[in-house]
Amino acid sequence: MMTVERAMAGRERVEGAARQYNRSKVPRLRWTPDLHRRFVHAIHRLGGQHITSFASCV
Repeated sequence: MMTVERAMAGRERVEGAARQYNRSKVPRLRWTPDLHRRFVHAIHRLGGQHITSFASCV
């Protein structure tokens, strides 16, 4: 059986560990009002928000 002290000691090591930063090759997308307008227009053309599935958008 694990004691509380051993459980907390393990948790401290995990929380204190730093993850390696991996920079994505794809630039980050900024959600702008123009992009939102285009998205809403595309959903409308695909049949509306109640008809269109996520798979048909991507």
